[in-house]
Amino acid sequence: DTVLGTPYYLSPELVWGKPYGEPSDVWALGVVLFQLLTMQRPFDAPNLAALVMRIANTQCDVAALERCEHPLELRRLASPDAMLHPDMAKRCTLQSLRAKLASFPDAAAAISDVTAHAISPPHAADDPEAFPSAQFV
Repeated sequence: DTVLGTPYYLSPELVWGKPYGEPSDVWALGVVLFQLLTMQRPFDAPNLAALVMRIANTQCDVAALERCEHPLELRRLASPDAMLHPDMAKRCTLQSLRAKLASFPDAAAAISDVTAHAISPPHAADDPEAFPSAQFV
């Protein structure tokens, strides 16, 4: 089987070769939320092999969540107790995620505040010749 996508968003079950499903989507959303809240990845490593071992065998950096100043409800969602639970059977579902967000009175405002601090991606060069490929050979 071929795995496509950015390895930072791989769920533990995908690392272990289990089938893709909703729990993997919840995991990936948890990774995105963790990054928005902390401005860092929940799992990082110097190479792909080390990264997949960390995803499969360790918890995210809970201390980074505790240090950020965003609402506790959002931090709890991006934790190993919810969206980033290593066991897909114990991870929150999309349905429970919707319910948790609906019960959070200022969820829309909080998410808007978090995304306001997100760093935008770099812009593509207007002129493709600005970086001729010959420079990199």
